[in-house]
Amino acid sequence: MSNKENYGNYRKMLKEIELPCIPYIGIFLTDFVFVEDGNKDYVEESNLVNVTKMRFIASILYGLNRFQHVNYNFKVVPTIQAYLLTLQIIPDDELKRLSLAAEPRGK
Repeated sequence: MSNKENYGNYRKMLKEIELPCIPYIGIFLTDFVFVEDGNKDYVEESNLVNVTKMRFIASILYGLNRFQHVNYNFKVVPTIQAYLLTLQIIPDDELKRLSLAAEPRGK
């Protein structure tokens, strides 16, 4: 998956792909950050909501929503299921500690 042209080939494929499909959520999250950081919540010098920003957000949500309204008929693979059931759940505070150890803030 190439990041050229803001993942243009991947985005095109997602629009044309036959469902079911599990999209890479990072593309959608990047879009949300871009819209949030690049657009004010309110129109300058007024109390009016920035409707354009809300339309951008709605567009992203509609694009993501498409993948949620289809049945995913997964087949059980006993070996994978058994493996997943043996995984240790790491508490959030421990995950945060490990994350900060790997990438300290401010560096």
